[in-house]
Formats: sequence, C-alpha cells, structure tokens
Amino acid sequence: MKKVMVIGIICGIILGIIIKVFFTPVVETVHTEIIAEPEVVIVEVVYDWNQENIEKYIKSVFVEEPEKAVRVAMCEGTVKGKLDTKVVNPTNNSNDTGVFQVSMRYHGVEVARQGLDMTNVIDNVNYAYQLYKKNGWEDWKWSKHCWNK
Repeated sequence: MKKVMVIGIICGIILGIIIKVFFTPVVETVHTEIIAEPEVVIVEVVYDWNQENIEKYIKSVFVEEPEKAVRVAMCEGTVKGKLDTKVVNPTNNSNDTGVFQVSMRYHGVEVARQGLDMTNVIDNVNYAYQLYKKNGWEDWKWSKHCWNK
C-alpha cells in the first residue's frame, strides 16, 4: 500500500508539472503607446513658369482662341518682351496685375471673393478666361491695336 501511495504521489507531482507547463495560459505583455494626431502637411507645387510653359497653359485654357489669347497676354503682361507673372501696372489706380493684367480696381472684389491671387499664373489665366467667357475680348480693348493683327 505504501508503494501505491508513493507512486500516486509521484504521478500527482508529474501530472501537476505537466498541467502547469502545457495548460497554463501564456500572458503576453502588450506594449501600448499613445500616438499623436498626424500633422497636416501642405505641399506647394512649384511650376517652372518660363515663357513656353505660360504660353502652353494659356492655350490649354483658352481652347476657343488659343493663339489670340497668347497675343493678348503678350501685349498685356510682358516685361522686356517676356510674359511676367508678377507685373503690376499702377496706371490710373487700376493695379492691372499678372499676365492678363486683370484690373484689381474693377475686379478686385470678385478676385478676393474667389480667393485668387492675380500674380499666380493659374489664377490669373483662369480668371481672365472667366472674363473672356463673359465679355469676349472687351476687357482688353485698350490693347487691341497690339494683339488684333
């Protein structure tokens, strides 16, 4: 009987070890950290606004009369024979600005309402196109002697 008890105790110990090793749940420590909100990153695309690229952009917008649109811009917004995105003509307080010399005196409120920058080629050309669609070439009639050849 003693032998059976000793064997029972040994089996119990072995069984306890087996249960502990194989059936004890494994607890993993999970490392958590608070991640800050992502930052807003503003990317500004800078174009090479050389003469050729400005002309290409004008032609892509003024699809009805691309060549005439380039001639108007060349008569309006050039410095030393080249289109200049920043050119401002302060004559008569009109502050004509950009390649299409958009008059801030007459169009400043609408330009501001649309959030446009007339020294920006894209804004200037697109706003000039709005004027063209509304009035034809009337807004550039003062330089017609130059571009209507």
